[in-house]
Amino acid sequence: MVFEYGGQRSDRGVVYANNEARLSAKGCTFRDNGGGVTLQGANVRLGEFRDNTFERSHPAFDVSPQLFGMIPAENKLDAATTVQVEGGEVSKDAVWHDFGVPIEVKRPVWVDNQATLTIRAGAKLRVHDGFSLGVGEFGGGSLRVEGTAERPVQIFGTTDRRGTWDAIRLYEKARGNLFEHVQLRNAGGEGAINVAMGVDAVVRDVSCVRCFSPTLTWACGSRVTSERVAGGAETPAATLPPFGCDPA
Repeated sequence: MVFEYGGQRSDRGVVYANNEARLSAKGCTFRDNGGGVTLQGANVRLGEFRDNTFERSHPAFDVSPQLFGMIPAENKLDAATTVQVEGGEVSKDAVWHDFGVPIEVKRPVWVDNQATLTIRAGAKLRVHDGFSLGVGEFGGGSLRVEGTAERPVQIFGTTDRRGTWDAIRLYEKARGNLFEHVQLRNAGGEGAINVAMGVDAVVRDVSCVRCFSPTLTWACGSRVTSERVAGGAETPAATLPPFGCDPA
């Protein structure tokens, strides 16, 4: 099936589902649309959704962070297509894939309810001013940012200034966290990655450029393993260990 020249209302897209709707799409082409697929609400049920092609559709996806994590990698987006992710909660395991275009995240995202958010290699998150990513504040959660040397994960602001977005915050109930081959830019807060007391995290090959505070900070009693953490241009330091306790 081909969807072409539709989506006059860009906030709806050419395919729109909300509330408890169920949507499946396989082998479809979305071409020259004002918007592609818009999914609103936490109760939308996404069935089989693969082998679809999006060409010049802005955005290809306009979805919640939870539903974006349900879209498999087997969909193709061209360079003239965009992705928009609204703010909100990830309460079930979710995977954010790299579709070859920046993922525009418009508001804060939090991971809770024992869910794991995995961000795959190559993903480029272009985040709006004030964005933050919080993990495990109330019911527990995990964050795994799995870049590679060839395809790092990038998180940067829509405005290229120091501190335009807040930070990645691992709260007291966050567990099993990993950051590997990650390039941060424009973060603020007390640290681009902030690890609370009692939290475990592996941070390897991570840098922050034009960031207001150090790349990595952690509290007494946290269990942080860090290797090759760097602070780039205009970032005051690579790490800021806690004062008055063993930083290991």
